[in-house]
Amino acid sequence: MNDKILYARVQTVVGLLSGYSVEEPLSAYLKRHFVQNKKYGSKDRKAIADLMYHYYRLGRMGERLPTEHRIWLAVYLFMADDGRYADIVGEKTGIVETPAEFGGRLEIVERLLGKNRSGLFPLMELLSEKIDPEAFVQSLGSKPEVWIRLRRNANAVRQNLEREAYKLRPSGLLENAFAVENPKGLEQSGMFQKGSFEIQDLSSQLCASYIEAGENATVWDACAGAGGKALYLADRYPDISIKCTDIRQSIVKNLEARAKRAGQDNIDAEVLDVTDEHRLKNWPGDWKHIVADVPCSGSGTWRRTPEQMAVCTHEQIIKYSELQKTILRNLAAKTAKGGYIYYMTCSLYSVENEDVTSWAASELNLEITMGETVGGYEYGADTMYFCKLRKL
Repeated sequence: MNDKILYARVQTVVGLLSGYSVEEPLSAYLKRHFVQNKKYGSKDRKAIADLMYHYYRLGRMGERLPTEHRIWLAVYLFMADDGRYADIVGEKTGIVETPAEFGGRLEIVERLLGKNRSGLFPLMELLSEKIDPEAFVQSLGSKPEVWIRLRRNANAVRQNLEREAYKLRPSGLLENAFAVENPKGLEQSGMFQKGSFEIQDLSSQLCASYIEAGENATVWDACAGAGGKALYLADRYPDISIKCTDIRQSIVKNLEARAKRAGQDNIDAEVLDVTDEHRLKNWPGDWKHIVADVPCSGSGTWRRTPEQMAVCTHEQIIKYSELQKTILRNLAAKTAKGGYIYYMTCSLYSVENEDVTSWAASELNLEITMGETVGGYEYGADTMYFCKLRKL
């Protein structure tokens, strides 16, 4: 890419940013824009989208600076690892050094910004205690990978995907978990349509692997979302019975379609608000296993959706914490003595993680038997928190 093309794309991004509301997913906004503007070729679409995401990956660094200047800083931080664009970046930002490592470029930008520095990631002071702040900041130089979980006949599925020209890298942590280096079109692949693999982040797979339900168990997945963990358990324990609930009708329908594609008839789903005590009065009790992947800030996934960093506030995180406590209180009342609640978030913040489970242990007649920060920033995945709570 020459400097003139990059400059033109930066000007396009300036215009796109002026019309974007962070309340809408950035991916949806860009998709709609490109559908309405057919003049962009595939290279332009990818480059413009990358610039938009890089802009938001700045977090609040230099937030008082003009938009275009911040875009050039983003180009320097996230695109200049091999010395590309040195001339135009130097012209636009005044930066003349270009270290190959992200950490070196970050130090230069921080010195340049001075009082305008602010933070590359919001509320770093609230990180869970087991997260290494320095390693986490270094991980912000790249986005997480796309991960899949191979199901039955894993070796044959892997060979078929590689014949379709997909490049797979073993996780080294779970036998059937692979990063896909070139994931474009993955959901349209024949193997996906046949239900031969699931697209599921590695940290999500790891959390599901910590759930020891056992054969013939009955499990309630109380905040099931897309159902990735339920599908993992259904594959792991073929005789298991799983009840999935979620507050969103559209999510429940998608979960049902996903289970059907996977050929799992031991998963049943329905709409349920687990914060509604009145509705829960008629809900069955004495569950031995409850999965609670609760609503949260989603901060552990913001490397994929960096636009969310622009609207994060301490007050919002506190509200999530209170919501999580309400959910745990209601679920604890439905848990059998000696039964387990598997509490999970995709949050980095202690107020949504350790603080909530410590409160539950002191207030809800539960004991913590396992607490784990699943540090996906170390291996190219999202970061999650997992805690196993036993009813006394």
